[in-house]
Amino acid sequence: MKTKSRIRRYVSVILCLLLTVLTILPSGSVLSARAEEGRPLSDAALAAVQADNALSEEEYERKYGSPSWELLPDGTARITWGDLARLPVPAAIDGIVVSSVGSEAYHNDGDNNNYEGTLRFPDTLREIGASAFDYYGITVDTFETGDGVEIIGASAFYNLKIENLVLGSSVVSVGDGAFGHEYSDQTLLSVDFGTSVQTIGANAFKNNDRLIEIVLRDSLTEIGEGAFQCAGLKYVTFGKGLKTIGKSAFSGDPIESIAFPDSLETVGESAFYKCQKLTAVDFGKGVQTVGASAFAETPLKKIALPDSVRTVGNEAFRKTFIVSAALGDGVEAIGDKAFADNSELTEVRVGKSLKTVGSAVFAGCPKLKDLYYAGTKDEWSRVRADDDTALKLKSMNIHCADGVYNYYEQITPQLSEAELAAVKADNALSEEEYERKYGSP
Repeated sequence: MKTKSRIRRYVSVILCLLLTVLTILPSGSVLSARAEEGRPLSDAALAAVQADNALSEEEYERKYGSPSWELLPDGTARITWGDLARLPVPAAIDGIVVSSVGSEAYHNDGDNNNYEGTLRFPDTLREIGASAFDYYGITVDTFETGDGVEIIGASAFYNLKIENLVLGSSVVSVGDGAFGHEYSDQTLLSVDFGTSVQTIGANAFKNNDRLIEIVLRDSLTEIGEGAFQCAGLKYVTFGKGLKTIGKSAFSGDPIESIAFPDSLETVGESAFYKCQKLTAVDFGKGVQTVGASAFAETPLKKIALPDSVRTVGNEAFRKTFIVSAALGDGVEAIGDKAFADNSELTEVRVGKSLKTVGSAVFAGCPKLKDLYYAGTKDEWSRVRADDDTALKLKSMNIHCADGVYNYYEQITPQLSEAELAAVKADNALSEEEYERKYGSP
């Protein structure tokens, strides 16, 4: 033990001297992996390394335990096993800078202790592996990743109880399930997303049901499937660089209103499904696809899609409180039941780019009598609609640029008013009502 301690002291002293020299060398000469990337350690990171290396072996073990580690090709260390009963993660081990915490390094460790105050990882740390701290039995008041971490692996902190989370300025990727939970009733109250996060993975913050508000930065381009599902969010501010909102990303959250940036292109399937307080959406100017059930079963009252939208998915706005819907001039396809079961819907406006209308699009919309089409009556006659939707459209007035298109006037001008009324009445029947009246001819 004494020999080991003496050797360690020699190594520490030598490294400290080396680090001191490196700090005054020209900018091309920097430490370890940072030298290869042209990014020297910050003053804070360097100070942390020097402080750890100055500890005696006994002091070091009291502070950090005896973590297992491996040497990486760039000359830095990766922790492969550790004991977080002693916090935080060290900046250096045996004189070697710690740049990574490996997969499951602290998995299922700890004994439900509380860590009061702020837990901050050293700025030397660049990567946190998959499941590195998942199911770890500790509650942290404030957790800061430090300014060196770039990648947070899948499930890295899954089920870890954190009240306030601060992502450092270098974090670019938050992995699937990184801060998610298996069940609701969790502790997370706030998240600072830093300035560099580009992707938030699937289920990354799922079930954090006390997370009331988030502000996403302009660096973010993609929000993964279920990322904030059932997260308790009421207020969400999107950054100007966002392109994709994934499937079920915010479903079940009590969000009240949202405004999309013009950069957004895709709103995924069920993205805001059953957000039962969502009454208003500003779609911006760039959305191209509104996915299936994206806003189904929300209390939306009015929508105005930008001209950029090409596709409205199946059941996208099913069972809402929409009174009027303006779909923009770019919509080419409306999916099955896209506006079904909207009992208050009275008016729909579509552009002349419309080519196909799916099945039962307006089923369960008894007040819908008028549709406004930007093209001519001749152009409307070429729009393809599934049979049951076509039946509904036949009972409506289609207001075109050159007048009102009335199906019955087009094909049955010889019918009397009474006969025409009878045909319209039959077309307004539901399938069950029709079969009760006529059977199944």
